[in-house]
Amino acid sequence: MQRKSTRSKSLQPANIRAARGPKKAGNKSKPRELREAIARGPNYPRLYDKQRAFVDDPARYTLCEAGTKSGKTLACATWLVARAWSEPETIWWWVAPSYGQAMIAFELMIHGDRMNADANERRGGPLERLLEPPLHCKVRRGGSCPELELFNGTLIQFRTAAEPDLLYGSGVSGAVIDEASRLGEQAFIAVRSTLTMTRGRVKIIGNPRGTRNWFFKLCQRAKSDAGEYSYHHLCSADNPYIPSEEIEDARRVLPERMFRELYLGEAQEGEGQVFTHIERACSVSGVEAPQDGSRYVIGWDPARKLDYSAVSIFERDGLPHREVLLERLTNASFDAQLDRVKTLSDRYFNAPVIFDGTSMGGDFVGEDARKKNIPAIPFIFSNSSKNEIVSRMIAALERESVAFQCEGHEADIARGELELFEGRPLGSSGLLSYSAPEGAHDDTVMARCLALCAIERPRLIAQAGIFEYVKAAANQKSSTTED
Repeated sequence: MQRKSTRSKSLQPANIRAARGPKKAGNKSKPRELREAIARGPNYPRLYDKQRAFVDDPARYTLCEAGTKSGKTLACATWLVARAWSEPETIWWWVAPSYGQAMIAFELMIHGDRMNADANERRGGPLERLLEPPLHCKVRRGGSCPELELFNGTLIQFRTAAEPDLLYGSGVSGAVIDEASRLGEQAFIAVRSTLTMTRGRVKIIGNPRGTRNWFFKLCQRAKSDAGEYSYHHLCSADNPYIPSEEIEDARRVLPERMFRELYLGEAQEGEGQVFTHIERACSVSGVEAPQDGSRYVIGWDPARKLDYSAVSIFERDGLPHREVLLERLTNASFDAQLDRVKTLSDRYFNAPVIFDGTSMGGDFVGEDARKKNIPAIPFIFSNSSKNEIVSRMIAALERESVAFQCEGHEADIARGELELFEGRPLGSSGLLSYSAPEGAHDDTVMARCLALCAIERPRLIAQAGIFEYVKAAANQKSSTTED
């Protein structure tokens, strides 16, 4: 038995109703309130000239480097609602690094911009919502992703780029990629794949963040490509509702590089980025089998609730230290991770394993590893110890003393993690707090840093050697007893 559609025929757009023939006798007409709301259409805001030029640009790939509060989010929300309103029974995406960032656009569309009285007075009143639920759309906050279903059957979905593999599959008519400088290239590739059948358009926006990420490179291409690419630039001062004295105060208070990126929308070389010479270091083509006479070490970042588990194996002898294998384990149980690490350790001549023992309990993990005869040593992260291993990797890349895997999906993801990895000042301590941006991952970065640290700090490997001595002694004692 076929399931009948629950969508009211009165909510179908005019062109779909016409295609399905005249309304049957006895059907009720639309309530006046609904008819009037649809006739009015969305509540489009008044945009300033640069915003309007960006929204109206017909290029397939429209990129915008923008300063904070320049109105890039409002411009893209206006564009997305307008396109979704005019194209029934289609799917449109808003993609951001994290759920919270995607929900900013979600709330903007159905609630408006919630500013204080001073901000509202400067722009002539509060910014109204673009869509009026439930007349214009149905609101769904649960499910696999929040979404708005418009009266014409079109869906606007709000997705996170935290796990790019989950973005593949759908056929999307158009998309906005928000905070593009803070998400990995794999997310852009996934979104681009969803536009293949529809030849859909995409607006890509963000604050600049250094000059080595995919967003900056694509912006450079858009500046010089007169075809399907188009480039726009908005700085905070372009927004007529931001007082000039506010921007001048930010200029006085913030470091110059940060001010130029956040308020002028100008990418700064090296700003916020940690690792250099990444492309040069990616030079190992494919997994390398263990070689007689060689010694190896394994860096392992165990999986937590949201992260992947990452394993990186380096050759210890000679320069550069070559990464012979890189793996990411997805949705693997802890026992499955241990079994895989055991297999790899055995294959590479009982290679010692240095793992992140901070949040999962180093003693607990280490004990389970020893039960499986894995020579595993926990590394406990603090601000200072994390600074140490990251600093070692920075120096190794500058000296060209490491070589990474360069082929395959996992190598591409790992390259993106290195490019996005950032350092931020930690109070007045002089230390930097290192991590992936919100919504991104750094599992492969940490696995590689742990392996390199073990190579450069032989005492860590010596601890694993003590374990090997104890295990050998126990085996000898057991053999003597049996005799």
